[in-house]
Parts: sequence; C-alpha cells; structure tokens
Amino acid sequence: MLEQLLKNLQIVTYRCSGDVHRRVLEISENIKALTGYQDPYFSSGIPADLDRIVHPDDQPKIRQAIIGHLNQQTPYTLEYRIIAADGRYRWVLDQGRGNADGSGAGTEITGILIDVTAKNEQDLRRKAWQAACRVEADQFEAILDHMPGMIYYKDRENRFIRVNKMVAEENGLPKEALEGQHLSALYPLELAEGYYQDDLAVINSGQSRLNIVEKLTTKKGLRWVNTSKIPFRNEASEIIGVIGMSFDITERIEAEKKVKVLQTAIEQSPIMVVITDPDGTITYVNNTFVAVTGYSREEALGQNPRILKLNKDVDIDYQNLWETILSGEDWQGVFQNRKKNGQPYWEQAIIAPIFDDEGQLYKFIGIKQDITEEYQNRQALEKLYQEDMLTQVYNRRSFFEQMERNVIRYQSEAVEWAMLMLDIDFFKHINDTYGHAVGDQALRRFAEICKKNVRKTDLIGRIGGEEFAICLEHTGFEEALQMAKRLRESVSASELVLDNGRVICYTVSIGLSKPRTADEAFDEVLKRADTAMYTAKNKGRNRVEINL
Repeated sequence: MLEQLLKNLQIVTYRCSGDVHRRVLEISENIKALTGYQDPYFSSGIPADLDRIVHPDDQPKIRQAIIGHLNQQTPYTLEYRIIAADGRYRWVLDQGRGNADGSGAGTEITGILIDVTAKNEQDLRRKAWQAACRVEADQFEAILDHMPGMIYYKDRENRFIRVNKMVAEENGLPKEALEGQHLSALYPLELAEGYYQDDLAVINSGQSRLNIVEKLTTKKGLRWVNTSKIPFRNEASEIIGVIGMSFDITERIEAEKKVKVLQTAIEQSPIMVVITDPDGTITYVNNTFVAVTGYSREEALGQNPRILKLNKDVDIDYQNLWETILSGEDWQGVFQNRKKNGQPYWEQAIIAPIFDDEGQLYKFIGIKQDITEEYQNRQALEKLYQEDMLTQVYNRRSFFEQMERNVIRYQSEAVEWAMLMLDIDFFKHINDTYGHAVGDQALRRFAEICKKNVRKTDLIGRIGGEEFAICLEHTGFEEALQMAKRLRESVSASELVLDNGRVICYTVSIGLSKPRTADEAFDEVLKRADTAMYTAKNKGRNRVEINL
C-alpha cells in the first residue's frame, strides 16, 4: 500500500550516502517518471549519484548547502534543476535530512523529491496531502518523521491528532505527549487563537492555504517558517481538521533581508554600478548610471558598454586591462565616454571579475564615478603649470623639464635634433611706444607664427620676456637651417593691426645649434643657440646665425 501511495503522489523517496555526491542506496520507482531514465540508470544494485542528474550550474550551491546542513545536523529544503533523459530540465523540491547510517561509521541522507515544474504545483501538493491522510498511520509515520519540516494533524478543536518527529523536537516534548494536546498548552492563548483562526478558515472553506510566511516561537527562539494548511478529510471526505506543514526558512529570510539592504545601498549609491556577462552584455545598472549617462535601464540592459565610447583615443592599455581582470585582479583607470545626448564626460572606473564556485568567470562589475569637473579642473591646473598664460606655449620651467625627458629618449633612440633661440627685435621699443597691451599682442602673434611654421612634434617654450626656444625633433642641420630661415621670413612678413588701424611690423633674431655628441646635455646646446642669437643681434638683427 505504501508503494502504491508514493507512486500516486508522484513523490520520489530516496536514501543516499551523506557526502557531496549523494550516491543512491535506495530510491523509489517514481524517479523514472520524474527523470525519464530507465533501468539500469537507477536500479537496485546499480547505484548512481543524485548529483549526476543535477544541472551543472546548480551543483556547487547544492553541494555547499547540503554539507552545511549535514555539519549542523539540520534538515534542508532546496529547489534546483535536474536534467531529464530527454535533455530538458525540471525543477524539483528536495527535502532531506542526515541520519546515522547504523554502522556508526558515517551519515546517510533520507529525503524526498517533488516535481514543482508544473504551474499547478499547489493543486498537486493538495492532492498529495489529501491522499496521505487516507494512508494507515503506522505505514506513513516513518515518512513523516523523516520529513525536514514540521508536519501535524489537528482536529476541529485545535488539538493535535498526530505530529512528526520535528514538531516534537521543536517543542521539546515526545510525540506521545503532544498528541491530544490543545495548542494553547504550548503557546500563549492569544497566539494559539491566531493559529486556530487560520485553521478554521481552511476547515470552513474547504480551501487550502499555501505558502504562508509567518513567525513561529520555537525552542530556538523566534523563527520564520513557510506554512501550508490543507483540509483533513476522513474516508467519507468530511473535513475533520487540518493538516499543517511548516518549514523553517529563517536563513533564507535573513539572507533576503541582507540582499535587499545591499540592493538598496547599490541602487541609492552616488557611484555608478554596471554588471555585465563575460561577453560584455550589460545585465544590471543602478540609478546613478541612468542619471549620469541618460540611458534608461531598459535601453542599457542587453547592450555593450561600448555604447558609451567616445570614439576618441584615450591613453588606456586595453591589453593590460584584460590581462589584469582575467587574472582575477581589479583594474583601475580613467575613461572618456559620452552620454546618450553625445555630451562627453570623464569617469574613474574600477573593473573587477566575479568568479563562481567552480572558478569560472561569471560576471564583470564596474564601479564608476563621474569625475568630469574634477578632471577638467585638474587639466586646467596642469595647463597653468605647464603653459605660459599669454602665449599658450610651454613656460620656461615646463620647457626645461620636457627637454630633460626628451634628451633621454633622443639618446636611447638615436634621434637627431636641433635647438633654436629666438628674440623679437626692438621689442622694448614696441612696449615703450604703444604700451604693454600692444606688446602682449605682439608676443601672442609671434607665438602663433612659430606654431604654424614648425611641426606638432617640435617643442616651443617662452624662456624669458621676448625670448623663445624651439627644439626641432628628427631634424638634421640643413633642415633645421631652412626651418629657421622660413620662420624668420614669416615673422618679417607679418603685420600686427591695432584697433586704431595702425600696422606694426617687427623682426626676429634666431640662433641655431645642434648637440656635438649624442650624450651632450641640452642646456649646453641651448647656451650655444643663445650665443648665436646674440651674434645675430650684433650683426644687425633679423638674421639667423649658427653656433655648432
């Protein structure tokens, strides 16, 4: 009769080894209907591991959970996927409990598997428990006692008719002492009355109440339980009480609370949070991401972070980035991205990999902060530090610092270079005659002419009042001389038109020099170029002189 009952219930009962693989020792015939596997996959004498049919993605968490409960000697209730013979997967509710194996050498697990894939799960459970109530008590008692939850039968007057082992353990009394007891003998009257009202709702309506999450006082203290109650019927289908099942879900509730707190913290964080799959597909963005980028959550999900790319070169070593995060380490850097409306912005980013329990790459998480204002301020300060405010070329300090670095590179790469020193002729006369404002215009105009006549790789610096220096990179003597002459001619041919319409013309004296040896210090070259410049002035100005 018991075998027929379990078959009708479509519940798989099993007994297996108490290790992470759960080698099957006994299993009911319903396993074939549940999984589609036939003999000899699961048959007497040819045991298989339960974990062999568990979905690979679920195996690590299932093993970890079972080991934890076995170590704490507590029952477990788990939901996970199994792979059926046809390759499809089904969801099962696994309720098990560890027990001594009888030899004193180890532990074995007794449990049940219930198919919870179908949408009519609640109706199936109701039918299962109604059928269970019609089974002879002594045949079903062993199953009840090995259930990992509290199972009880109560009559219409709120008295226990039968309880399983866990109900007795939670109340610290033997089963015999509980059977026949009124609930008020175990709980305060107000609490017992509340439970009784729930029972009456089921008894009077004939309708089950399933998956009620409530608090329950036990010997362990206040616990969260998931309770289901169904009508208890006799053979004539008359309702004579209720059957209740309560499963401790305190750990799950507490975990959910922690997750909720963490989710709230991430959602409300002033930092952008982006999570992607290993292929870069965005699976999560928080509110700050939406606010900063202008992309809604719906627009961002399923996209690649490249939607933010500005399509502009940024000094980022992407190879190093990938090598770093794939090795399990965090990467930090600065990106220049663009918002949905095309507006560019700068972000400080930390990108970290997330691995699953198997050590496989699972997700990437990006923690990002909009630093546009800070970056622009820093750039402005750096520009102030490096540039001459009037002419927007390197100031004396920055020119010397840059040349110190350049010369090291020139020496290691055998780069030819030349140095020009330039001084505007009769500049004091311009200041004295037209005022310093006009003198400043002349300096700015002169710097513009220099920029137009040299290459972007060449270095221009304002060394003093009207003195400038230009380092010509990758330049031999003849080419440097031609550039110096062309620059002199451009200055001589230029005109500075004042607001009153008056036109001012001026000239420049230029000195040219080159390093005598590959390792000569640049300031020695600069001194010779300066000497050549003064020679040009002494010879009548508006000239190019050489001092090699």
